Amino acid sequence: MNTPIGYCLNAIPKMIELNNKKCINSIEHLLGDNKIRLLLKSSVGWEQEKAKVLLENKEIILGESFLCYLWTCSFLVEIVYNKFVIPILNNCFVDCNSEINKAKELFQWGLGLKPGYTDWNAEFPKPHDAEKNPEIELVNLLFAYACNFILCHEIGHMFLKHTECEGEHAYCQELEADKISYKWILEGIDINNRLVARLGICIALLSSILMYKEANINGTKHPNSFIRLLKYLTWLKIDNNHELWALSLSVIGLWDSKYDIFADFTPKKELGYKERFVTLLTTLGISKNDL
Repeated sequence: MNTPIGYCLNAIPKMIELNNKKCINSIEHLLGDNKIRLLLKSSVGWEQEKAKVLLENKEIILGESFLCYLWTCSFLVEIVYNKFVIPILNNCFVDCNSEINKAKELFQWGLGLKPGYTDWNAEFPKPHDAEKNPEIELVNLLFAYACNFILCHEIGHMFLKHTECEGEHAYCQELEADKISYKWILEGIDINNRLVARLGICIALLSSILMYKEANINGTKHPNSFIRLLKYLTWLKIDNNHELWALSLSVIGLWDSKYDIFADFTPKKELGYKERFVTLLTTLGISKNDL
């Protein structure tokens, strides 16, 4: 399978090299002197193969259909962020429905790769368009940071010596792997890359929400994706009306029109974007004890 996503693959290991020194030292300790190999798993849908690290073989295995899906998420989030969220927060909004609808069309194709790969429509934006389009260059960078988070999460399991288990212990292990991943990426990062890195992690977490129409409220092994996103944004210690809270609410509105806030997006004095996000989680049936 030869897909346009191959254009981005060389950037993924390089992103890990940009992480803070503690991350690099940890990975080198796990891998010894041998460099990790990046392998693609083709001919399967994203549900069968997303991402995993095989320490004994020093291999990272990525599902090619999953990477295509993740790129469409990166494109969608970049459009929503730059064409909708930022203009509204700066009181200079212009109609962007056409651009968002085109991004949604590409995303729906990516979502349709769940059972297996289908050809990338020639009319859709592609990673190699970055050679002529700076916006696609940004999408590729966001995609690379999203991959970085996913891979560091898997490597984090090994660094933390996690074991295969079920129930609350497994649930906690997943949150621990998330936390070490975004700490590895963000602590000590060059301030010029901080926003893009933060957005990339957000995309990785949002992509796991957008995959399924129903939230996995009662997951016993993997935490609910909304909770993972809440934990991340809370860890950042950002303002309650920060653009990342606003972005997350916007994307969830695309996930399910029942939670669409496009018609009422302006911050409310009595209820900021963070509070509205937490309220949404309780609406979805997530216990306040889990928040």
